[in-house]
Amino acid sequence: MRHSRRGGGEMSIETWKQEFYAVEAGVLNSAADVVALRHSVKKWEGLRPGNLERHGLKVSSKHGRSRIQGVKGANFYIDSASCALCSKYLFFSRDDDGCGNCPLSKIRGNVVCDVDVDGDDISPFKAWRRGADPEPMLHWLRKALKVAMLKEGK
Repeated sequence: MRHSRRGGGEMSIETWKQEFYAVEAGVLNSAADVVALRHSVKKWEGLRPGNLERHGLKVSSKHGRSRIQGVKGANFYIDSASCALCSKYLFFSRDDDGCGNCPLSKIRGNVVCDVDVDGDDISPFKAWRRGADPEPMLHWLRKALKVAMLKEGK
């Protein structure tokens, strides 16, 4: 099944990025938490099955790494390198705490996104990696965004 957009042109990872990942995560390594969280919410909304299908993409996992894949074989990995929060807190943090300062970790009771919390069936990142389910991550990201917006007065 070929996917095309209004006005012509095939849908692809590039069209998906235009809609859901217009800015590379690494660019946001010094952005406010609200900005990084909004970027993350947008990316994870793009990982909903209907949005992937609309862009002609599928989820593929190899060697424990999840990615979205286009019909022509182009890949986009869903991992710490494509996460604005990881870019800010894991890779570019001046603190030794890394993920400990991440608003997603904080909202989950100081538990990182790939570790289960008592009461969760599965951590939000594991839910994606094992079952391509973006909803648990969206749930926690939205909670963290609400807190960040209150802190920043937005």
